[in-house]
Amino acid sequence: IEYEYNPYICIKENFLNEELGIQQVREELYKLSKILDLHNLTNGTCLEIGLGFFGSTHFLWRLLFDEVITIEKNFERVREFGRNTKKYYGKFILDDKRSKFYNGLSNDEKIVEQVYNNHKDINFLFIDGNHTYASALADFLLYHPLVKEGGIIAFHDTVYSKGANEDVPKLIQHLKEGKYTNGKKLPLVDIVESETQGISYFIK
Repeated sequence: IEYEYNPYICIKENFLNEELGIQQVREELYKLSKILDLHNLTNGTCLEIGLGFFGSTHFLWRLLFDEVITIEKNFERVREFGRNTKKYYGKFILDDKRSKFYNGLSNDEKIVEQVYNNHKDINFLFIDGNHTYASALADFLLYHPLVKEGGIIAFHDTVYSKGANEDVPKLIQHLKEGKYTNGKKLPLVDIVESETQGISYFIK
């Protein structure tokens, strides 16, 4: 699993460009990992919304946490992640009960029910699913109650990019202003080491 940064994995002008690496920024993830360690939040349980194309964050979270839960709507991405980790380690590792996958939309009532029934006291919630304003908001409202006091809630893709990435940065600003939290301004801290990605987090 290569940790190379390529922000544009898409189709341009009817041509498919090469998939060079994961859709993350190494330095941003490194700083976030250091913060998790500083607050003694490694080990325990991590819940992430969205596996992404390469499962890079799930791979990283497995190095930091005892249990990693991922909600992903595209099952083929989960299956491909299994193939990639087997290739990387030389054996299949995802049957060790440290990785759990829920296949479906994060706001599907059945998914929400299953996650709530099976997981409590989450150390870390990483929201990186559908990047519309409404979806990111729903993920926050639905899953932040599962995070324990002193745990961390983080959002990915929080850098404003006109025409490409506007909704999540807008939500972050509204949460900083106290919208959806009864006027309580969330002390979100921004980790920005790129022009198109960014991570924003706060301690519950």
